[in-house]
Amino acid sequence: MDEYCAVRRQLLVRAFIDALTAGGRGGTPRPIELHAHDPLRYVGDMLAWLHQATPSEREALQSLLRDCRPAETPTRIDTALASVCEAVCRPLRARLEQVLLGSPGAVVLHKVSGLIQFYRSTIGQVVPDGPLPATLDELQALSQRAALQALQAQAARLCERVTPPAADLAPAAAVLSALSLLREALDGGGVVESRRAQVEQTAACLLEPLMAAVLESAAALPARDCAVYLLNCLYRLHSTLSLYEYMEPRLESLQAQLDAQLEALTSEQASSVVQSLGLTHIYAGLPSPPPGPLSQQPGLGEAAVGQFLQRLDVFLASPDMLTLPQLRLLASSAHRLTVQRRSAEVVGVIYEKLYTAVHEPSNGYAEPDKLMPRTPDQLKALLVV
Repeated sequence: MDEYCAVRRQLLVRAFIDALTAGGRGGTPRPIELHAHDPLRYVGDMLAWLHQATPSEREALQSLLRDCRPAETPTRIDTALASVCEAVCRPLRARLEQVLLGSPGAVVLHKVSGLIQFYRSTIGQVVPDGPLPATLDELQALSQRAALQALQAQAARLCERVTPPAADLAPAAAVLSALSLLREALDGGGVVESRRAQVEQTAACLLEPLMAAVLESAAALPARDCAVYLLNCLYRLHSTLSLYEYMEPRLESLQAQLDAQLEALTSEQASSVVQSLGLTHIYAGLPSPPPGPLSQQPGLGEAAVGQFLQRLDVFLASPDMLTLPQLRLLASSAHRLTVQRRSAEVVGVIYEKLYTAVHEPSNGYAEPDKLMPRTPDQLKALLVV
């Protein structure tokens, strides 16, 4: 058996080298090394050749040992096959390390890592133990480290180019490039068993520095511009990550940040609407009115209430007239509608408090039904709250 394995080792490594350098008989298939300039094709062809060669070696051993005792045959076959396949480990390692050290780029390295992992799983079904599976494990770990390092370096270069937004408050070009890089890296593949870990590592390499760069670029913006810009960036991030599995924790974190920015923008929009409608003084006097009838207090008389209601009628006829200009720059129409709905709710709450106060006899408003004929429920229906 030792002599058989020694002969098969020589034949297998010679066949592998011939496939790399000379190709098949008559030049078909062509030499694998003709594609050395294309890392994915080069690595894929080498591993595919091994994937085809190893079952033939196992079948030959099964034929050789068919007359041996059945209880010993599987162990003998596995041991002999591991010995035979050891021959290709050195030339395979040398060429794959050359590819990995050639800096082909983060995305290519991720795809190469996925290829090695796939063929390690496939070849491992034929050659379960020995130097060849161990070599593939080491090469896969090396390729994964190289891919993550390349991704970190590329992400750092992109994040350095994240600049404050233009007038449209859209994500900067560097942010979009980083998201494109993330998509390509996550599309690199891999076997199911370790897909979660790969996705989490890849996302962490890029998202954490990207978010830090986005927040830094937004720090000097006015409050309204900052909220809209961050909403646009977070929306792009959320939309990208939602396409991939195992992203639930990061999506929850992004959603929390989206909700916080929506709350901040809603506060800005509601404050603007309240001020434009002349509700600021009315709202301030309602929670804790001074002694005496409310209608006798400055800014809370019937004339002030009437002016508010006139402005409110104009607002109801054309709600967009009081929309913040920045709100029109939101990338998501759902976000825009959310801010408008929540700010309308604020107006509805203040109106309800004012309506209750006006209809309270002790506040001294004459003919409250004529002054405020529209009920809070009617107003909410008009506001589409």
